[in-house]
Amino acid sequence: MKMLKLPFSATVTVSTEGTNLTEAVERAQELAKNRQAIIDGALSIEGSLIQIISYYFFGAMHEKKQNFDLIILRSSWCSFAEKRRIVQFIIEEEKLLNGKGKNDFLEALRKVGKWRNAFAHGSIQVTGQELYLCYFESKSRTDLINDSVLTDIETLFKETSQQIHSIAQNYCKPTVDQSVP
Repeated sequence: MKMLKLPFSATVTVSTEGTNLTEAVERAQELAKNRQAIIDGALSIEGSLIQIISYYFFGAMHEKKQNFDLIILRSSWCSFAEKRRIVQFIIEEEKLLNGKGKNDFLEALRKVGKWRNAFAHGSIQVTGQELYLCYFESKSRTDLINDSVLTDIETLFKETSQQIHSIAQNYCKPTVDQSVP
């Protein structure tokens, strides 16, 4: 398959000590690959959010379910944050999780959305050997991005993905109508 080669931008801060521009761009491009992995991971989690919401409103089968998913849940105005809020309501309403486990999971979902938005909309800055992600979340932020931070993000996404997929799998089971003889 063809790999797209599209424009890429990053800010490189040049010091008086000298900055190897080629090396700085290569480091920024490595972070850009991680950016794509973060966005892909968030899309996977978002797919389970859609599955849970759709099942809550329509059950396993309904003639309008596909249109609801496409027109409403997969539209640009139904953001990750809005889906997260709806799933929070469903988790509480259906008692899918409770106590600290529920609170920890909902906080993890919020963090997934935070990192997804930061990497999707933020800019990469290279200063010497350090990489920064500049983004807006309630205020302008600049976070150092190193292996430790990336490992924390990876763990967050893996654990949250595993839990939301498990919730979706257990909650969205087709039901058998017991009233049919």
